[in-house]
Amino acid sequence: MSLQRAATMLICSVFSATAAATEWVIDNDHSRLGFVATYDGVGFATRFERFDTRIRFDPQQLEEGVFDVVVDITSINSDSADRDEGMLGLEWFNAKKFPQARFVSTGFPQARFVSTGFRQTGAGAFEVAGRLTIKGITHSILLPFAWSGVDNGARLKGKTILQRTDYKIGIGEWESDPIIGFEVEIVVDLHLKGKH
Repeated sequence: MSLQRAATMLICSVFSATAAATEWVIDNDHSRLGFVATYDGVGFATRFERFDTRIRFDPQQLEEGVFDVVVDITSINSDSADRDEGMLGLEWFNAKKFPQARFVSTGFPQARFVSTGFRQTGAGAFEVAGRLTIKGITHSILLPFAWSGVDNGARLKGKTILQRTDYKIGIGEWESDPIIGFEVEIVVDLHLKGKH
């Protein structure tokens, strides 16, 4: 094999691997990122109106995957202005000091994950390991999600459970008061379009 041909094949193989890991952009009109919490046993849904994402993902190229999501905490919307104001306050999100939350895929030191922290768990089902930072506090979490192709794009749907006290959401008397449930369900439903 000639040197020129070998170089051409190497370039093509690198290009193919890179091209397979698609960069995706959010369809904001049809996407939602938020959480479900409870007050006195009754659930209420909250969403964030503004968040930025860097998503690179292909089910056949998990080693190329990247999830990097930055959430504008001040854009919280629970369909109650009074509740939203309270959640942004010092005892809860303290949004004046911590206006952003961030999730970054990093992986866990476990053999079943590829280096970027993604693994497939079933047909169209995946998990991503990463680090979530809220109020300056960072913990490793696992986000199970479903991935499907829809309308010349893709859809990512995932849920995971957090303990609000792990991130000091609810301090003072609220730290031990169960009227605001300790478990919070994170809900992700993103409609994506390939980035050109």
